[in-house]
Amino acid sequence: MSSADTINPNETTATRRKRGEEIVRTLSGGRLPAELEALDRDFPFLANAVTAYAIGELFARDVLDVRTRQLALVAAFAALGLGEFMKIHAGYAMNHVPVPTAGPDRVAPQLTVGSRRRRDADAHHLP
Repeated sequence: MSSADTINPNETTATRRKRGEEIVRTLSGGRLPAELEALDRDFPFLANAVTAYAIGELFARDVLDVRTRQLALVAAFAALGLGEFMKIHAGYAMNHVPVPTAGPDRVAPQLTVGSRRRRDADAHHLP
């Protein structure tokens, strides 16, 4: 890609998917996660959209570094109460970059407390 904000119209979906799979392998320590393989098996059209577009196109942009992007995803998933996705992306952040003193291992516990409160509030129909 020529710029972080530019979509190359000449790129094929296959090219984006290959790039997406390379990114996932880099983040997950050299393998495709079982969740992505299961998604590809059960819902190939959705796996293709996730891998080719969300990862291969959007995630490949260099607007944010990997650590910042992963921490943002962890925060978003925590706010939504999606603990499994939060764990996956926290693992990616910790696998991919050295963990500084204020890294995901220190941030994630703080986020899970807020996530539990939101889930409890939703269960009791509170604002």
